[in-house]
Amino acid sequence: MAVRRGGHVLELRDQPQPPPPLLRRAPPHPGALIDEPLLLRRAPALPPQLHPAAAAALEDRLAAQHRNIQALLLDNQRFAATHVALRQELDASRHELRVAAAAAARARAERDAEVRGVFERSLRVEAEARGVEGMRAELDHVRGDVQRLAAARDEHLDRLQGLKAELARARAEIAQVSALRSEIEAMQREIQKGRAAVEFEKKAHAENLEQRYVVTYGNPEMVYRGSAYGGNTYADAYNMHQVQMGGAEAYSQYGSLYVSQAPYGAQQTQEHK
Repeated sequence: MAVRRGGHVLELRDQPQPPPPLLRRAPPHPGALIDEPLLLRRAPALPPQLHPAAAAALEDRLAAQHRNIQALLLDNQRFAATHVALRQELDASRHELRVAAAAAARARAERDAEVRGVFERSLRVEAEARGVEGMRAELDHVRGDVQRLAAARDEHLDRLQGLKAELARARAEIAQVSALRSEIEAMQREIQKGRAAVEFEKKAHAENLEQRYVVTYGNPEMVYRGSAYGGNTYADAYNMHQVQMGGAEAYSQYGSLYVSQAPYGAQQTQEHK
């Protein structure tokens, strides 16, 4: 920005001023002013015959007017120079005003842009703050969910440990049941073998008794008739006694193991329940 200069001071009669450069000619000589047509036209016509004293007074008066005119011309030149300087200063001031107005407009635009940017940033910050508040609430909710899930996980882990223990016990029971089942199947096979042996012994004993009765009495029909009419019942009693003895022996032989294993099977069944 241009620096504003101080006011112009007019100096009229204090000291002589050089002619301004814009006029490009020196001031006229005081004697030349009399030769100008305008002054000659305005000057009063001299009387044809004047007294020397009157002529001297007239010359003095003309010389004083010439000096006044010369002073006015010098003042006019100074005024013209001052006018030009003031015009230049006015133009410079106007230019400075235009520059200042443009600078003020730019500053105003920059300030408006800065204010707009600050306002937009404040809006963004406010939106981010609202988002942060929402995220904080969501984070609190997620933390609560995590705590609940952690408690549920601990509970499930405890249940899993219990299920693992129950599974281990069940596997042990299954292994025992499998062994017991194999033993029961073996006992059933032995019982079937014993029953078959008992049946075979019963058939063989019955055949032997029948042969003995046939040999002893000769006719089995008589033996049948005697038994039917209250005859000898020794064979029936003996046969029944042999059947009972055979069944008791088979039961005592194969049933003792079954009876000894029965409480264990019942105990395993109760534990499994």
